[in-house]
Amino acid sequence: MPSLPSNKRRGTHSSITDIAEPLARAVSNIDGLSLSPGIITRKRGGKLKMLRFSSKRHGFEIKAIGPQTVQTLQLFVEAKASEKLFEKLYSLLRREYDQITLRA
Repeated sequence: MPSLPSNKRRGTHSSITDIAEPLARAVSNIDGLSLSPGIITRKRGGKLKMLRFSSKRHGFEIKAIGPQTVQTLQLFVEAKASEKLFEKLYSLLRREYDQITLRA
């Protein structure tokens, strides 16, 4: 049986992976933040759970890296919530992840 054409792009998701779930819970506890889930891709091997923050105009782009998947998320920040935001998230998440880094 032939396959039907589809408009869906491979690798796009609107859900939160297990690796990004603690981040989503932490963000929901801070006013002025909103998290947008992005593409989930597979990767090979590895044992660490990591978060990589990259500064953007709207807030941060975050890569939640786990043993088998990588999810890219967008964190939107209102001006009032931007003070010491990374430090707040780090203190909430430091026990959940092996490594949390901020890249300029």
